[in-house]
Amino acid sequence: AITSALSTIAFINALRLTTVADVTVAFATTPFLAAILWRVRRGEWEKRSTLVASMVAFGGIIILAGPALGAERSLLGLGLGIAAAALVAVMMVTLREHPEISFVPAAGVSGFLCALLVWPWAQPSNLQPSDLLGLLAFGSIQFALGLMLLIWGAQRLSPTRAGLLSSIETPLAPL
Repeated sequence: AITSALSTIAFINALRLTTVADVTVAFATTPFLAAILWRVRRGEWEKRSTLVASMVAFGGIIILAGPALGAERSLLGLGLGIAAAALVAVMMVTLREHPEISFVPAAGVSGFLCALLVWPWAQPSNLQPSDLLGLLAFGSIQFALGLMLLIWGAQRLSPTRAGLLSSIETPLAPL
């Protein structure tokens, strides 16, 4: 729950501090970070085909995001994007190491923990009523459903493959 909450906070703040392109490229390191962590924790390398696919996907992300890279760059934002990727890699490795454990309760706790951690900086009085629907959709659909699918998938795939599969969202990130 802590890893997920911190990853979410890092990711959202990275988007606030730098471009979507920079964050997308930083987050695309997730499969590589997961492969390295899996190697360190389990002593196993990923299949060569998966590593090659990860490199091809990363190259594609660079091509897609390339024109916007560096515009309004913030090193702190880029660092937070990489931190978010590293935390997701830790989460993927942990999920794969323990497929027998249901992490659904941890996902629920993650959402509440995330809100609790950022509450001191929140400014709910600045919210417009029209913003509430978007926030509700983000919290219940994008965040909750996305996290549940990540949990279920990461318990069944290698961490590198789960990270690679999660990068499918990359072409849609600018939208």
